[in-house]
Amino acid sequence: MTDRLWARSSIIISTMLVLSGCAGSTTTYTPPSTSIPNISNETIVDTSFDKTWDSYVKELSQSFFVINNISKESRIINVSFSTNRPSDYVECGSTTIVSKHPSRGTQTFTYSAESSSKQWIGVEGTNHILDRTRQTQLEGRANIYIAPVNELQTLLRVNARYELKINEKLSGVTLHHQETNNYSISFSTQETGVTLDGMTCISKRLLEQNLLNLAHL
Repeated sequence: MTDRLWARSSIIISTMLVLSGCAGSTTTYTPPSTSIPNISNETIVDTSFDKTWDSYVKELSQSFFVINNISKESRIINVSFSTNRPSDYVECGSTTIVSKHPSRGTQTFTYSAESSSKQWIGVEGTNHILDRTRQTQLEGRANIYIAPVNELQTLLRVNARYELKINEKLSGVTLHHQETNNYSISFSTQETGVTLDGMTCISKRLLEQNLLNLAHL
């Protein structure tokens, strides 16, 4: 066999081996490494109730929080919030996806489960690829309790309720496929949120701390 025929035969054989390979992917999820942070969600302010209330409402009205209800008589303020950067306030562990494809090889994607991400996935047992895009958004509400301790001190306590919303889109690269999945996970300051498939989320308590800090400005 001539060198040219051998080279051509080698190319054909190599191409057949590539095409006969299979795509696929494996997913590994690791929950948050820490339990609920040991950070207090209350503080004592060394000013009277009336002075603390007026000052706090002034600062809160200038923040990114939306005031839904406010009642000095019941000593409760309810606010809502929304962010496209959930990782600032909650932690949901990490996910690692190892994708393989005959022509693309093997690639590893690792991302924080609470954050938006994008990767490609090999369809198991085929030579097909899907693009996978995750968009995450964090929404929620917080109750702020403000009450006098005595004539010169005031107590502030914050409890938040979070909802992490996840929008997942799969689109075909080498085949016609479109799929959208929407799901969410809810939990509060004192809780650990867990989905049916085992995803776990906790509050970093930074949002609660930010609300408490307004009393000291």
